[in-house]
Amino acid sequence: MKKLIIDYHLLLVITCLTVVIVLSIDSWLDWRLKGDGFAYFQTIQVIEGKEIENFVPNRYLTTFLSLNVILLIDKFVDNLLISWIIMNLTFYLILNLTFYSLIKKIFKSGTVAVLGVLFLATNYGILLGGMWNFIMDMGGWAFYMLTAWLLLKHSERSSN
Repeated sequence: MKKLIIDYHLLLVITCLTVVIVLSIDSWLDWRLKGDGFAYFQTIQVIEGKEIENFVPNRYLTTFLSLNVILLIDKFVDNLLISWIIMNLTFYLILNLTFYSLIKKIFKSGTVAVLGVLFLATNYGILLGGMWNFIMDMGGWAFYMLTAWLLLKHSERSSN
């Protein structure tokens, strides 16, 4: 029987991400759309069939899949803003857990990976641009990091 190997560094990362998320709840209680959030919200309403005066359809092109993911989550949650936060939180976790794995693979050190994730997870740009505002940047960052991780995985397989 195989011995269970526990990655304590990964447990530490998950704990730290949970703490950041819980501490961020205070900023979510404001629930105000700011900046680009208005254009995204209007696009969601248009996708649902509502007519919006002076609607500019540029968000259809840039984030069509994410807007539909919000609508899919909304079928279960019945609140667009909470659905949006759920999507951004999911991408936030994917981003940071993928970054942890990438850094651990590159530097072969769990400690370095934990410190790297803490720098990324608590970065003002990540928190403001992804978790504390209703915009779509978090999905882009998550897929960017996932692509870097997959590229490293592919290069490791190709070199063997």
